[in-house]
Amino acid sequence: MIVILEVNFPDPIKDEENRNSEALRAATYECERQLETDTAAAVPLCRQAMVATERIRVVATPQTISADYERAWQAYVTSLITAGRSQTDVDTLTRAIARRASLGRPSDQASADA
Repeated sequence: MIVILEVNFPDPIKDEENRNSEALRAATYECERQLETDTAAAVPLCRQAMVATERIRVVATPQTISADYERAWQAYVTSLITAGRSQTDVDTLTRAIARRASLGRPSDQASADA
């Protein structure tokens, strides 16, 4: 008789990555939802999403960076531009642009607008 038994051992690093990814998705969702109704109120929510990206370990190549990261980036920049608040959130935006550049992302319209 042959038995195949699959055992899943706890992986604290993977669990932490999953929690961080879920927090990013949730924050981005709330940001995008708020952008549809009140752009000025969306800025703090979108800032939370952008800060959540800093906890995400990027293991992908620059060409395949997570769609969640891209959504958070676009939502944050959109919230700042539509609310006319780009000058008040320069620190967070500068960190986001620097991280984006360190990942090898090409310059795009959102970066230029920011």
